[in-house]
Amino acid sequence: MPTLTRFVTILIVCAAAIYAAAFLLANFVQPTRVEERIELPIEDLLERAERRERAARPNITPQQGAEASAEEEADRQDGTQ
Repeated sequence: MPTLTRFVTILIVCAAAIYAAAFLLANFVQPTRVEERIELPIEDLLERAERRERAARPNITPQQGAEASAEEEADRQDGTQ
């Protein structure tokens, strides 16, 4: 039984030391504030967004678009989709 008591005592001392260190760090150490400025290249970001938008759009010619919309309208009238 003395071995178990010694082990539990060591655990309690370690837990108390960790708790004390956390308490001291939280209450007595002040963080240093540093102003940080990040400049974003707006033109590059806009170009990238435009390229992504163009890549996401399907390449449909006006004639294909009209045919697709006519097919969709016919499907709606038939009640099938």
